[in-house]
Order: sequence, then C-alpha cells, then structure tokens
Amino acid sequence: AQRKSDRRKAQEHQNAEFETFDRGQFRIAPFVPLNAKQDLLFKSILKNPFSMSIGPAGTAKSFTAASAAVYLLVKGEIDSIVITRNPVPTGYTTGFKPGTSEEKMLAWLTPILDNLRKACVGPTGNDGFFKYLLKNKKIEMVELESLKGMNFDRKFIILEEGQEATMEQLKNFATRIGQDSWGYI
Repeated sequence: AQRKSDRRKAQEHQNAEFETFDRGQFRIAPFVPLNAKQDLLFKSILKNPFSMSIGPAGTAKSFTAASAAVYLLVKGEIDSIVITRNPVPTGYTTGFKPGTSEEKMLAWLTPILDNLRKACVGPTGNDGFFKYLLKNKKIEMVELESLKGMNFDRKFIILEEGQEATMEQLKNFATRIGQDSWGYI
C-alpha cells in the first residue's frame, strides 16, 4: 500500500506534467478524479486500447474519457480525437437540419464537445487551446453511419451514448480502431 504522502506527490507530479504543456499560451487542466472509480476509469483508458464504461448519468464517464483523450493528444500519443454518436432522438425530433455533416452533428455532440472544452481549459479559464484543436481538425466529428470503411490510426475515438447503438453499429465502431488508436464507448 502506498502512503498518503507518496500518493499526494504522485498526484502533484501528474498535475505538473499536465500544466507544463504549453503551445503558445494554451495550457490544459489536469484531470482530478472526484472518487476512486473515476481514477480507475482514467487509468484504465490510458492502459487499454479499447474501453467501455457503464453507469448512471452524471458520474463523469464522458468527461473522464475526454480528459484521457486530451491527455494522450498532449503527450503526442495520438494525432486527433474523433467523436461520434448515434443520432437517436429522446422524444420529438426537430426534423431536417440544413448544413454540413458537422453542423448537423453539432446538436448531438454538444455534450462531449463541452467535456472536451473543460478538459482543455487551463487554470486561466481560456478555451483557446480547445478552439485551436477544433480549427486545426484535431477534434473531428464523424457520423456513426459513415464510419463504415474508415480506419483510424493514431486517434482516440469516442462513441458517445453507446447504449443507443445497435449491435451492428457497435461492431462497426470496434473494427475502425486502427494502429496506435484508442476507442471508448
């Protein structure tokens, strides 16, 4: 068993590691788990190329995955983050939406984009690094149905709200994860 002072030093080292990343004036916030399960999930995602988590709403599953993705991006282990979701309405639909594929997906992907923004915002509260990632296509939005035939190398692929996906969609998602990539459902 590790002593409390050793755990604190390890956490301080990890926080310092996060905060030393500097691209221009952008710094990211360290991931600080609120409980042991969040800490376990974060470490599990970093260790395993494919992770799946289940649990009640509001337990920071998506935020933990977003933090892990940003961490791997900053470390240079991946080139970009890909987010997708099955656009299943929870009630009434708003109907046809004009625009590009990304613009149409924006309504469905706003929650995970917000989590990625939180993971990118540093101590100053500046979301410039997040905007930099979006502008330079380091965060990509892809429709779940258009994943077929794609291969993702050196990417972190997040399937948000995976419980809404069919078994065929889940299999398609799992087989898109390529060389040096991570997948999270």
